[in-house]
Amino acid sequence: MKALFSIGLLAALAACSSNAVGNTSDTAASADDTGEPHPDSDSGDTASPEPSWFGLDAVLLLENGVFSSVTVSHRIYSEDPAEGVICSSEREVSEITPLDTPDPLVWHWLELVTEEDDGLCQASEMVPLRFRLGLGDLYPDLVPALAEVEAEPENMYGSYAALDAPSGDGLEGTAYAFGYAGTVANRTGEAAALEEGPLPDGAYAVTAWYLFAL
Repeated sequence: MKALFSIGLLAALAACSSNAVGNTSDTAASADDTGEPHPDSDSGDTASPEPSWFGLDAVLLLENGVFSSVTVSHRIYSEDPAEGVICSSEREVSEITPLDTPDPLVWHWLELVTEEDDGLCQASEMVPLRFRLGLGDLYPDLVPALAEVEAEPENMYGSYAALDAPSGDGLEGTAYAFGYAGTVANRTGEAAALEEGPLPDGAYAVTAWYLFAL
């Protein structure tokens, strides 16, 4: 029997709109027309706020039904995400292992092992090197996020993650619906999202809407 695996939004953030990425222009995270994660803004402040949250973005390349490469990037935020991004870092993924999907909402579920980054981003060492990332149906509570970035819900997919180390059959714990994903064609409205998986080949940019605690 497989262990219970629950799907939900990041409860601590969903209950407090001021902590949800995307509620103000300073904290909004989106993808540009190239399908790459949106570049971070630099306020130029010399102060060093205490890192408290991180946003998880990624680009996953699906070729012939197999995820051939994944690049992960993190945006570090202070206790008040409305203050903007403290810094960001990018990591290469050295291992990609497909797993059984934990829920019908999740069509692809991968265990990822990432390399260390350059260490220049404050608190990036607190972001786990191993975690699980999934793509699938758009979680309903993420629909308001797409209105902020002028993307149509019927064109986009959902992104899910579990940061705890896998245990047992890898299905214990909680997967969080934290963002949205799509190809350039999905984001520009040239392609509608499928109603069920698997996903078609393409480069899928994942954008975090909710943050994970450090």
